[in-house]
Amino acid sequence: LKTNKDQYTPQAIELFHEEPPPPNPDLPKFMQRQAPKIRAKQITCGDSASFAVVGEPYFCLYMWGITKKSGEAFMYPKQSIQVSGWRIRSVACGKTSTICSSKRTLITWGPSPTYGELGYGSGEGVKKSSTVSKAVDDLEGAMVEQVAAGLCHSLAIVRLDDPKGPKIVDALPVFEPDEVQDLLKASNSSESRPRKKKKTT
Repeated sequence: LKTNKDQYTPQAIELFHEEPPPPNPDLPKFMQRQAPKIRAKQITCGDSASFAVVGEPYFCLYMWGITKKSGEAFMYPKQSIQVSGWRIRSVACGKTSTICSSKRTLITWGPSPTYGELGYGSGEGVKKSSTVSKAVDDLEGAMVEQVAAGLCHSLAIVRLDDPKGPKIVDALPVFEPDEVQDLLKASNSSESRPRKKKKTT
């Protein structure tokens, strides 16, 4: 919103509703080039920022708000330079982290503290956070259909009908927390027990 940063009733964001200006009758037709409408195909909100994926022919990302507390807040939608050059398909954000999917690249960024949701891996010398966008190496080349994020985690749906998808997914470690394994064991043991027949009178 350009006039008031605090808004307590629904209001349309002008950028995504504006119509192109009418043709100028004083110009010849070959000079009357109208830019396509800017329309958001997906919108997501984080702790203090909102994002919109703009579809064809732009395939870009707009954001407003703030993700880095020491940075400058955008009071109205601006095109994100973090993903400039990538054709954005899907976006999600957690508290301060952002995850985007391009055709065959997963892009994430977020200031500290982060808890692994950026997907950069673990170990000595591996950065857990980044204030600039970075590609997730483990999913490079995979066709990511959609992304989602929570407070301290992120998810990516990878297409397995794509030739590269199964190979990339098979190379990843499997998340098997002890709590889930205990639940599976308890479920399997209860199913294997013979059920007692009810007495009939």
